[in-house]
This record gives sequence, C-alpha cells and structure tokens, in this order.
Amino acid sequence: MPYISLNQEVSDYGMTTQLTISQIKSTWENIQTENQYKYKQKLKNKKIIYLDNQVMVTLRFLANGDFLSKTADIHGISKASASRCIEEVTSSICKRLNNIKLPKGNAEIDAIKEGFYTIHAIGFPNVYGAVDGTLIPLQRPHEDEHAYVCRKGFSAINVQAIANSNLR
Repeated sequence: MPYISLNQEVSDYGMTTQLTISQIKSTWENIQTENQYKYKQKLKNKKIIYLDNQVMVTLRFLANGDFLSKTADIHGISKASASRCIEEVTSSICKRLNNIKLPKGNAEIDAIKEGFYTIHAIGFPNVYGAVDGTLIPLQRPHEDEHAYVCRKGFSAINVQAIANSNLR
C-alpha cells in the first residue's frame, strides 16, 4: 500500500485539492484526539491505514469528486476501506464544526419563524432559513482546470449558505 506522509509536499503527492500542507495537517490535528484507536483500521491482510493517510483519502475524495474506486486505487486500498476512511474522517470533522449554528430548541425555532413572518409585512409562514448561493470567481488553476469551470464558463467555486431573518 502506498503510504503518504503528511510531511510530503502536496505537489509530490499529486493532490489537486487546492489545500496547503499546513491546512491538511491542521485537519489531521483537529481530529486526531478523538478515539485514536479507531483510526488504525486493520485490513484483511493486517495492514493498517493510519489517520494521516485516511485524511488524505477523504480530502482527495471530497475535493475531486472522484469515484470511490479511483480514490481507493490511488491510495492502494479497497473501496470498502476508502469508504470507512471517508465516513470516519467526515464524521469527526462534522463534530468539530463550530461555525455552523443551528436552532436549539422549539423556542429558538419559533423566534426565527416569527422573524420571517414579520419581514416587511410579507409574511413567510413556517420558514426558519433562507438558502442562497453564489459563484466565487477563482484564478484559473494550473491543474485540473476543468474541475473548476462553472456553468457560466469561468473558473469558480460554488458557495451556498443558509441564513435566518436577521441575515445570520
């Protein structure tokens, strides 16, 4: 199995995630404390997939939208192992998302609904979130240019957000 160390340069690894090595290391450091024993997944042939390699598998899959089999092949692991890596790492990342705030309890949900209902006397009933999105233009990347071309024909990343009636 090819073992990719986080100390390797991203360009040596061939990652096309637009992430720096420090961002990848930061992701790894943020999730490494949670049940470290879970991150040594033993394969049938008794090889171990260490956490840093699991992070790389996950980031490659999420960044490129590759088929699971392609990501697994690149890392020299099975599709099932890649799937377990992605599930474990994304679950751990989601537990640490502190910038996403959801309503806590019915009272807060009711207050948000009331805010939408009273906006400019329009009266949107039973709404507690407004979804919007935009395309943020990027400088054309040198690698995998096609992955960043939007439907309008230029390089961009699609960003979506949900806001309450106070634009938060």
